[in-house]
Amino acid sequence: MNLPLCHGLMKMMRLNKASYEQLINEDIAWLEKIPRTLERDHIIAVLKASIEHEYPEIFNLEPEPCAEHGEPWCDCDK
Repeated sequence: MNLPLCHGLMKMMRLNKASYEQLINEDIAWLEKIPRTLERDHIIAVLKASIEHEYPEIFNLEPEPCAEHGEPWCDCDK
């Protein structure tokens, strides 16, 4: 039986930054209910850093389109 190449493989989707932050913040809130340990604090720090690591600001810089022409990099005076 010839199955498609993707059969049985998990297809991955990338979350948008807001959804990722919400999931991370929920995890952090749960962890903060646990008694404080060095390991717990490290996990929280890594989770917080993961947001910037996965969604660096450079990817979030989208220019505003020109109101007159609709072009993102228009040289006219807005």
